[in-house]
Amino acid sequence: MSYSKYLLKTTHALFLAAVTLGASGSAQAEWTHAFSLRTEEGYDSNVYLQNFGPTAKQDSFITVIQPKVDLGYLSKPFNLNLTYAPKVSIYGSERTENNVAHAMGINFKGNITDSLSYEVLNSLNYVNGSRTAPTFVGPGGAPAIGGFSIRDRRESAWMKQSAKLTWTIGSFFVRPVYNGYIHDFKTIQKEEPGYANYVDRKQFNGGVDLGFKVLKETWFVTGYRYGIQEQDRLFDNPIKYNNTFQRALFGLEGQPVSWLKICATAGPSFHHFNDSVPEAFGRNHTRVYADATVTLTPTSNDSLILATTRFEQMSSGGRGAYQDIVYRAGYVRKLTSALDLKADFRLYRGEFEAPANRKDNIYTPSLGLSWKVNPHLSCDCQYSYEWAESDVEDTWGREYNHHLVSVGANLSF
Repeated sequence: MSYSKYLLKTTHALFLAAVTLGASGSAQAEWTHAFSLRTEEGYDSNVYLQNFGPTAKQDSFITVIQPKVDLGYLSKPFNLNLTYAPKVSIYGSERTENNVAHAMGINFKGNITDSLSYEVLNSLNYVNGSRTAPTFVGPGGAPAIGGFSIRDRRESAWMKQSAKLTWTIGSFFVRPVYNGYIHDFKTIQKEEPGYANYVDRKQFNGGVDLGFKVLKETWFVTGYRYGIQEQDRLFDNPIKYNNTFQRALFGLEGQPVSWLKICATAGPSFHHFNDSVPEAFGRNHTRVYADATVTLTPTSNDSLILATTRFEQMSSGGRGAYQDIVYRAGYVRKLTSALDLKADFRLYRGEFEAPANRKDNIYTPSLGLSWKVNPHLSCDCQYSYEWAESDVEDTWGREYNHHLVSVGANLSF
């Protein structure tokens, strides 16, 4: 059975089980629905993330139209949420970048008993875009971390799934967990210098968490994961970085005080690569895994989010793997009951495994302003400036500067 069919069958089985549980609470159940429409006009100063070469600093206005349908079924043992939000992006000057991203969500959660709860989240996305990838001819090849924003405008499909069952016993809980991810790139592959060939990748892991209450509404959590990571071969090159891993996790979850929320886990991740990696790379490597978010609300009008993630990722360009690292700080200031000011800064770093000689950094500060005109209409404007740097000498093809500005409106009914 293929991984994609396995993931779909798993979703179907969990869905049927949850519907069965929900039947007993149908007398108190209700259906909900919401519809919205977003329109946005934006400007991209560097569509292909290139400072030099034939596609350098190609700019374009972008029109975005995104309707959304949100359906819900609410009961005590079973809550279902279905969403569909196709996003149409039209590039005025670069028509090859036009695309429609069909984003779907199938999520359900509930309480089997007062002490036993479950949650299953499913995200699916199909992009109807160009099947031809870009060509990068500058020294160093593709822009920082492969130019993933360009890649994501091309034809592809991906699915992410997570499931957890939480059994709470006084000041202790047990939580089995599962996560799945499949990314199917549908662009044409070519054996041409500089052409970006994208390679399918997938990851699955499962395990269990144990939680102990250490403060009011705060839990110390320790966990274990076992997983696999795979990527397809590119042409006749035998190199792949497929591996299995075991991961030990330690962290905190909860709200120790009214103005502080924590959800943080970290620990060592032990990867065993198969015999298709380069001999000099070796078979066993230990990496750091981290996933942490801290939310502070010092006043009713201010909130600050500090977040970081770090994990081993299969390269979508194939024949490689890298440490995917993000540091982020976000601030929201409520100026009035209807007006919010937002500021954000993100550092995205990719540390590629040997023998690849690539260490990239992408810095992105941004500002935004949102205005709630009435219960059905809101408007916003956003600006971000992005610049990329390479730690490797003479690879300036990976470096770029990028401005992105947009003005949008959301109508809900």
